[in-house]
Amino acid sequence: MKNKFLVLLILITGFSARNIQAQQHEVIAKNAADKLQKTIVVDTTSHWKLSGITGVNFSQAALVNWVAGGENSIATNFYLNGSLDYAKGPWAWDNDLILEYGIIYSDEYNWRKNADKISFTSKLGYQINKKWYYSLLFDFNTQFDKGYNYPNTTDRISNFMAPAYSNIALGINYKPNDNFSFFFSPTSARFTFVLDD
Repeated sequence: MKNKFLVLLILITGFSARNIQAQQHEVIAKNAADKLQKTIVVDTTSHWKLSGITGVNFSQAALVNWVAGGENSIATNFYLNGSLDYAKGPWAWDNDLILEYGIIYSDEYNWRKNADKISFTSKLGYQINKKWYYSLLFDFNTQFDKGYNYPNTTDRISNFMAPAYSNIALGINYKPNDNFSFFFSPTSARFTFVLDD
């Protein structure tokens, strides 16, 4: 009986010592975290947020005795999607830029473009409440390079700023978080520019 009591006493003492040691480690970790948090200086003067993604893609298709048809091709394209957003007080200003250009080579048509896009959107908002803004939206869209009605490659059907499109809209923006925005506009104006007839 004494042996069982002694084993039980040793187990209880071991668990208590381990529990006290774990609590001491938690206190030490909490104190270290508090000291670290006090030494980190947060930049509250910058109200700008820059984000984006860019890349270059390359692909090749080689067909030999392929019954379904098709042709050999090589393609590459470049893209950039960037955002620059500003927020201070009741004001929010969101800017998005999308650039994309791609070319493809095939036996039948040689080199031609398969992607060509310049798109810029800017939205300025004044906060009504936590999720709603009075907003003014401006966007601009055009392409980098000449376009043709293939297989005809002598007469251009498009070019840089020919055409280009722009919209200006006044409305209300619903923005519950930084990842979602819904813009509603009862009035807008659309402009078309053609600098190369």
